[in-house]
Amino acid sequence: MIPVEYAAWLCWAIPFAGSLFVPLVAKVRRRSVGWYAVAVTFLAVACTLSLISGMLGGHADAHVYSIPWMPALNIDLSVLVDPLSVMMANIAACIGLLIMIYSVNYMKKEKATPRFFFFMLLFIGGMLGLVMANNLLQMYFFWETVGLCSYSLIGFWYSRDDAAKAGMKAFIVTRVGDIFLLLGILLLYVNTGTFNFMEIKELIAAGAVSVPMLTISILMLIGAIGKSAQVPLHVWLPNAMEGPSPVSALIHGATMVKAGIYLVARIYILFSIVQPWLTTITYVGGITAFLAATMALTSSDLKRVLAFSTISQLGMIMSALGIGTELGWFASQFHVISHALFKSLLFLCAGVIMHVTHTLDLKQLGGLRKAMPITFIVSVIGAFSLAGIPPFSGFWSKDTIFEAIILANNVPLFILIFGTSVLTAIYSIRWICSVFLGERSAFLADHHIHDPSPIIYVPLILLAAASCITGFFKTPLEHYLGVHAEASMSGVLLASATSAVILAIAVPVAYYLYYKKRATSLFFARNLLNNPLYLLISNGYYFDAVYNKILNGVMGLAQFTCRVIERSGVQQFPYVVACGASKLAQGTLNYIESFLDRFVYVIAGGAVITAHKTHVHLDAFLDRFCYILAGGTVETARVTHEYIDSFLDRMVYLFAGKTVEHGQKIKKMHRGPLPDFVLAAALGFFLIVILLLLTALR
Repeated sequence: MIPVEYAAWLCWAIPFAGSLFVPLVAKVRRRSVGWYAVAVTFLAVACTLSLISGMLGGHADAHVYSIPWMPALNIDLSVLVDPLSVMMANIAACIGLLIMIYSVNYMKKEKATPRFFFFMLLFIGGMLGLVMANNLLQMYFFWETVGLCSYSLIGFWYSRDDAAKAGMKAFIVTRVGDIFLLLGILLLYVNTGTFNFMEIKELIAAGAVSVPMLTISILMLIGAIGKSAQVPLHVWLPNAMEGPSPVSALIHGATMVKAGIYLVARIYILFSIVQPWLTTITYVGGITAFLAATMALTSSDLKRVLAFSTISQLGMIMSALGIGTELGWFASQFHVISHALFKSLLFLCAGVIMHVTHTLDLKQLGGLRKAMPITFIVSVIGAFSLAGIPPFSGFWSKDTIFEAIILANNVPLFILIFGTSVLTAIYSIRWICSVFLGERSAFLADHHIHDPSPIIYVPLILLAAASCITGFFKTPLEHYLGVHAEASMSGVLLASATSAVILAIAVPVAYYLYYKKRATSLFFARNLLNNPLYLLISNGYYFDAVYNKILNGVMGLAQFTCRVIERSGVQQFPYVVACGASKLAQGTLNYIESFLDRFVYVIAGGAVITAHKTHVHLDAFLDRFCYILAGGTVETARVTHEYIDSFLDRMVYLFAGKTVEHGQKIKKMHRGPLPDFVLAAALGFFLIVILLLLTALR
């Protein structure tokens, strides 16, 4: 066997990692994808079975194995190995393995088998990771993984409009619950500083959480209500039947809807002291159980009857958890095991029936007992277990629920669960009668009806065998889960008497209405069909109609808001702004142009006036300047003329005097011949002429 400390990690890591290799396997050998998925799931089963041996050897003590994840926030990636987590892990893995084997043959003609087996492995891995998680944040990651896979698998045949819508509906409705769950988780973390289950339990016990526990517990309960399809968030589950039958079996038997139940069972140790929380669980579960049972009774769809039955049985489990006693908690987990077995069995049988008849309408079925003996036998075992008929597992687990209710003296819940159980027995027998008993319908006259191949019916036989014997393991299961409820003989006897009364009422009614089909039953059926109560129930108490009205109202408001605010407001705002800006710019331009025109005129006028005045002043200045300049010039010329005249006169007199003086000297000096005298005379004459010319120029 695999050591527990490794098996706790590998049980969910193997399917997670294995899903990633599905496309590669499909690329190599497409026909081997299914068996590859079976092999991977088998390894996960080996790990979960190893956990059981580890728990039995460890005396059911809780073990935590951690590795660092986000040290800054004090968050570790850890797994919690305790009786509850190991039990849920084995339910998911073992039933998942049988469904995988069934799917190999059932889905062999589908073109998208790699996508199918990828999400199936991821689905199983997500559920295993969810139940093994030791902290709320890690659990929420796997919680959303499960939601994603359910959306993808419900809408597997997305080319069909109904399947695509069903997948989207499941995704949206469960997201509503998931939002509240996340708020509760974050609120709890803010006030405790940890996501760890055990640490939170210790802090709550010590009174260290300041926020009212009722607020946190209700927020987290809404998340469980959405995932486990409880009123009022149950509307997605009937539509989920649009997916392949193996998907329906996995969702109803081993994963998805069990996640919400597991969450409530896990946080029960945290909030069991909050009595209003327990009361809310009790009556949400009880009301859901009864309403869904009535809807199953009126449905004529092969798989939807089982879907409404799932909602009803989960409501019974919820109500048992809400009782608030140790026996109630144990009864809920005991019924989880029983329900996982018989509901996955019934959905796989429904898949076989649909596969050979190509119809889901109960009115078109009937008379298949002889043609499909194996399917008939295992279907009877599943239906009888659902109805609570001994010795099948459903009888023992329901009996335990009644015992817990009786010991808690909760009369309103007893009435709800009693009525639910009567209706459950009736519609279970109705389902068997409508499908297998009576004469074959005209619709099936041309169909070749037969049992499936061994690959398909072997998982059915194993599930049927488990449904037969599981109820006898009540006492070992009590010891394994560590439940120490005191045995009450009166409670046991009253519970057994209650079960006997239920069967005494339900079996004859179902026998006469659906097997004998006597005139009285036909008369009753005709009157019922015209009854307003029947119309109310057959329309699902108008939950979908109310939600559609609300959604239409929200859509109408959104469209009005879009039309008024977005189209008339937001979208038109740029145009309004642009138009206003354009008009403002045009007005500004006109104003500026007018201003500039006036400004130019003013400047031009001022310039003309200034120029004129400047011209006048400049003319006057120039005239005066000219007069002054002319007068100065004349005066300067006169003074200069006088000065030059005086200067020239002096020069003439000087030259004349010097000439005479030099002439006399020459005369005295040159007493020679005549040529010298003539030269001297000529020179003197020339100087005199020059002086006369200068005088004339003056």
